[in-house]
Amino acid sequence: MTYHSKQSIIKGDEAKRLRLPIYYLEIEISFYKTRSWIKKDTWLITFVEEDQQILEKDEISKSFLEKSIYGNKYKGQRGIRIERVKSRKRIGETNW
Repeated sequence: MTYHSKQSIIKGDEAKRLRLPIYYLEIEISFYKTRSWIKKDTWLITFVEEDQQILEKDEISKSFLEKSIYGNKYKGQRGIRIERVKSRKRIGETNW
């Protein structure tokens, strides 16, 4: 995990834990398939606060989007972009 936040807590066992917010996002993405970009509305759960860095920082969200769009056996060129975030709802905090 390379993403760090300013929010951290220290428990009784002297371990430093991150308390990152978890967001439920409704997003509009575009993906590359059959030599063109196709737009689609979908949802995503992530802890990254910046919209442009979701695909760079959160590998779990990126793999979820790739599997839901392309599946496991797609052999062509892949590409995913987040066009815009329609809504953002904070649903909790991480417990790392």
